[in-house]
Amino acid sequence: MHFLVEAEAGIKFGVYGRLAAGDNGLFWPADPAERAKVARRRKSKRVKSSPEAKADMVRSEELAGIAVPVWEVRHGHLRELPAYGAAGEMPPVVDRIVSRFDDYADRWHALPVGGSLNLTW
Repeated sequence: MHFLVEAEAGIKFGVYGRLAAGDNGLFWPADPAERAKVARRRKSKRVKSSPEAKADMVRSEELAGIAVPVWEVRHGHLRELPAYGAAGEMPPVVDRIVSRFDDYADRWHALPVGGSLNLTW
């Protein structure tokens, strides 16, 4: 979902943009010993957090928080938008994001057991 949100909205330094730039500091191993090793290696690869990067992460979360319930309402999985999503006007990008959700939901449901989708950033 975040991949589609960030790709459609042109968010450069959201979760997937940071991963593409070499920052994998968003995900950590469960094993404490492995986590310590990874932390040492990551120090040199971490993408510098700029105001633009922070704003992109916030924008990604905001758009995902709006687009998912809009998709769910349109498909009958939710009766109405949450108060935060119903207040005010929807940004135009939300309709484009929801259309991408539709496209990928159809592709996802058409997969055989063990199948996969490959997305390029």
